[in-house]
Amino acid sequence: MNIVEIFETFPTQADCIRHLEKARWGDTATCPYCTSTRTIPNADRHYCYECKTSFSVTVGTIFHHTHLPLQK
Repeated sequence: MNIVEIFETFPTQADCIRHLEKARWGDTATCPYCTSTRTIPNADRHYCYECKTSFSVTVGTIFHHTHLPLQK
């Protein structure tokens, strides 16, 4: 897949995040800190009821701490 195909497939940051969430968690998000499934989505992040932490789908991946858009 080249950069043009990526931008056509994932035109927005939200599309990239949705794809990563589906690939990483399927239908149920899992907290990367405590592995609980008691989470709730909140904008582009999730909140864990067990450890009281918010996290994004990029935590623990090569995309963590990057300031570039996921499309790039």
